[in-house]
Amino acid sequence: MFNPQKVRIMELLKKLYKVYSPSGKERAMIKFIWNYTKRIPGIKIETDITGNLYITKGEAESYPCIVAHLDQVQRLHSKDFMTVETGEIIFGYSSRNKRQEGLGA
Repeated sequence: MFNPQKVRIMELLKKLYKVYSPSGKERAMIKFIWNYTKRIPGIKIETDITGNLYITKGEAESYPCIVAHLDQVQRLHSKDFMTVETGEIIFGYSSRNKRQEGLGA
């Protein structure tokens, strides 16, 4: 059965997977997340000097918390890096190198 929310999540995951963000060079991922979340009504985005994002919605004494690394595991994206989706699996692939690159989801 068609699930539009699942389709949106998979599309977002593919976009996230395409962002090149090796350790120490997470600026592209920070920019992507900032631009994606700023469109949500009621969102407040703050950063600290190390580049951590703090995103909240509404006013409360406490909030649920999601913590995640913004850097990626693999060291590089080949110039021909693309995301491939097969069913419910997404992974990076280089046709020039004829191999999977990075982790899949």
